[in-house]
Amino acid sequence: MDYNMAEEYEAPPLPPREIVQCLQALNFRLTEQELKNPKGEVLRGVYALLVDVVTGVTKEELEQPDQEFIEELEYPELHLDAISEIAFYRSVCKLVRAAG
Repeated sequence: MDYNMAEEYEAPPLPPREIVQCLQALNFRLTEQELKNPKGEVLRGVYALLVDVVTGVTKEELEQPDQEFIEELEYPELHLDAISEIAFYRSVCKLVRAAG
């Protein structure tokens, strides 16, 4: 055993029923079937909810691009959706990294 490495903890997986119950407790309606066969928009909703609950950054706040950055662009209207997507992606990545 290598004592120089930090011991890693891996939480036991939750059964789908418990995951659905946890999300419903956060007012997110999801069925076990949707969890087992997720669609992109459903997953996006789950991730947005978790980012909001854990970090306090709402979906609406993620969709609002940095005004100073937008003003630097020659044609900002062409980039608004992409900027919102990138902000959302970064928030989810940050959340996943923090969760381990």
